[in-house]
Amino acid sequence: MITAAPKAVEAASALWVAVFNLTIGLGALAGGAVVDAVSLPAVLVFAGVLLALVTLAVWSGRGAFASTSETRDSHRTGT
Repeated sequence: MITAAPKAVEAASALWVAVFNLTIGLGALAGGAVVDAVSLPAVLVFAGVLLALVTLAVWSGRGAFASTSETRDSHRTGT
């Protein structure tokens, strides 16, 4: 964010902190909703399923990022 807004570092930092706190709050809200709807052990199952989905998404997207960085590096070196 600071690279994207070099003339507004303080505003970019404030936005970063706000987004960070928002995601913590949304995670707590989702966890609380699961506890209220089902049970405390269901939160662990929910977290495990979410972790598996995120791991799958990151694992499947690894090739896309590698090809993008290779393309970017070739533009820098002129090859």
